[in-house]
Amino acid sequence: MQILLSSDTYGALDAIMFFAGLFRHMGVLFVSILSLVAYVKIYMKMGEPWWTAIIPIYSVYVLAKRIKAKTEFWISLGITVACVVLYAVLYSVAIVARSRSNFVTAMFLAVLVFIFYSFVQVIITYIFNYKLAKAFGQGHGFAVGLLFLNAIFSILLAFGNYNYVYEDNKTYFEKEFEEDSQIDNI
Repeated sequence: MQILLSSDTYGALDAIMFFAGLFRHMGVLFVSILSLVAYVKIYMKMGEPWWTAIIPIYSVYVLAKRIKAKTEFWISLGITVACVVLYAVLYSVAIVARSRSNFVTAMFLAVLVFIFYSFVQVIITYIFNYKLAKAFGQGHGFAVGLLFLNAIFSILLAFGNYNYVYEDNKTYFEKEFEEDSQIDNI
């Protein structure tokens, strides 16, 4: 019994837990960097400059524009803002509540807002993923893959033999050159 409770055993368990956590974080960092590289490549396949993939909110707007999902983008943004404001108000009401029942009611409503928001975001994310898959000539199966295994399926889109099928597929610089040549012709 003394051997099981010695400090050396705890030291070994601490070391194992440290290295397990370290490897987990390194894995998450590796997958995150790989996903970022994949999305940069996807944006370049759609004819956008690489830097549009790394700018928050703007990258989602550009993606929505290229996959013809601007309405869903604005709905998602509106619902996000509305739910954040509503959640903040309900949380504030819960904090200043004078009675326990008011506190519980406000927190219950705040949780309902969070559940509603999560449900709506899953639906809108699926629609985005379906439209992204459709923009590369794929269907619902690929969209489900993007929803549940986004890192793997975005790498497949980026480095696989999938071509962007919407619009003219001209690069950002080709569009700029066309605009400049149209101005010169005037």
